[in-house]
Amino acid sequence: MQKIDTAGFDTAISATPRTLVLFTAPWCTVCRNLEPDARQFAEDNAWNVTVHRVVIDDDPGLATRFGVQSVPSALLFVDGEPGALIQPRRAGDLAEAVAKALS
Repeated sequence: MQKIDTAGFDTAISATPRTLVLFTAPWCTVCRNLEPDARQFAEDNAWNVTVHRVVIDDDPGLATRFGVQSVPSALLFVDGEPGALIQPRRAGDLAEAVAKALS
């Protein structure tokens, strides 16, 4: 799971057919608690989804661009186009939401 910023965002999401962008913040307790689950999902998911992370404190414009109003939030891109907005709160939420979105 690599951190991306405004400069590399469009290139990163267009580099693979399926990309999940996780919007987080260092002060967010839920984000910190979900990080191990997100890392595991990034390493081992059946859908070949590439996972990136955006820190909203560093790049608030990206959160605004995609209407992200709370963290953690994730946005699934398919072929470079935004799709499902996911708001994970517990372990397993990312995998469950991605499976639903891609089925």
